[in-house]
Amino acid sequence: MIWSLLCAIPILFGVLACGPNFVPRESQESAPPSLVEIEGLKSEYSSCARVNLAIRNVSKQGVYVDVYVERFASGSWNDDTYPYAINDPASLYSKVVKIDLIKGGGTLSLSYDRCLKPRFVKEDEKTFKRAIEDGDERAGKTGAPTLQRIRVEVHNEARTKVSQRVWSQSFTRRPSAKQVDSPAR
Repeated sequence: MIWSLLCAIPILFGVLACGPNFVPRESQESAPPSLVEIEGLKSEYSSCARVNLAIRNVSKQGVYVDVYVERFASGSWNDDTYPYAINDPASLYSKVVKIDLIKGGGTLSLSYDRCLKPRFVKEDEKTFKRAIEDGDERAGKTGAPTLQRIRVEVHNEARTKVSQRVWSQSFTRRPSAKQVDSPAR
């Protein structure tokens, strides 16, 4: 009993010293403002619905970006199956990714097709799409629907390293053809 209380004390102080996301308060306060914002996402899409979005540069200077989709699985966020930069669909077949420049105050409009079948996938397009829909249906039946989100990587001027990562709110994928038009939370 006493041992349990002694073990709980450091945890209690850790929670008090950190914010609700368990990030030290000083890093929360000193984090630089986001250079970009992700706009136009809905909170829910059908399995193969196209996701249209815009990346808006809220700074006065130009920024270089590449944009990816992540999926929540096994308790953590990872790149989606067959990951590629959605601002450069050719990156699905190449290790080189084209990084886009967004001028100060400008926007980059993008469209993400989750059911774009890579050439190296052996099954036909219909089977490929059905496998995605079946996966979403199984996930929904377990009470943990398929969640995705957008990750924007902002690069330094020299385009040699990522200077900032920005994530969208998550959105749900449902197997039904019905697409909900409610905005992302």
